[in-house]
Amino acid sequence: MITSKQNKKLKELNKIIDQKCSDNSLYALEGFTIFEEAIRENVEIVDVYVSESAENEFRSRYNQLYTTVKDDILRSLSKTKTGKDIIFVVKKPSKINIKEINDELVLLLDFLQDPGNLGTIIRTADAFGIKNILTVNNCVNVYNEKVLRSTMGSIFRVNVTSIELDDLRSLIERGYKLISTSPNGEKIAKFKFKTILALGNEANGISEEVFRESFKRVKIPMKGKTESLNVAIAAGISIYIMTEE
Repeated sequence: MITSKQNKKLKELNKIIDQKCSDNSLYALEGFTIFEEAIRENVEIVDVYVSESAENEFRSRYNQLYTTVKDDILRSLSKTKTGKDIIFVVKKPSKINIKEINDELVLLLDFLQDPGNLGTIIRTADAFGIKNILTVNNCVNVYNEKVLRSTMGSIFRVNVTSIELDDLRSLIERGYKLISTSPNGEKIAKFKFKTILALGNEANGISEEVFRESFKRVKIPMKGKTESLNVAIAAGISIYIMTEE
């Protein structure tokens, strides 16, 4: 059992949690609920750390190698207020080949900065069967612990890939049409062509360089006095409209 914060494995775990580890192929998650989700999705689990008080429960439920850690030490590594009884490390999925994307609807996130927004959008995309989200212009790191927590396990089912503008142009050349959200756009609707739906930065919206590649600009019509919606809420409404049967 690990009883010291100075333990070498725990120091390495802390670096993985903060995404400061030399091995960039790993990330960490917390909690039994998301651990079970990882098992169901056959995610490659590399290491498991269980609190001393939760060890018996873990052994009775899972056939998985683990390391026991003193309760207060493991919970001190947790990013949640109450702390968690399990932290586990998994392998990041291989980066997808942009040329292999062939979905009817793909999301493009332009310079999104709030981890909660990104996590919520990933979860929403999963709920509507969207498999690919592309990010451009230095969006928040998808492996930020707040992003991961907000996805509630959807991170295992949705590919989130950072791309360059040239990658976006290559998708457009293959027949995709870029639809960008804008307060000056036309009413959003379901389209009959392969679509990349772009959503922009929380404060400034979509960048001019992405707008220049757009086939059409769209907006969500609103009846009240609010001028704009949170980007995650706008994403949910837009996806619903564009995938409605």
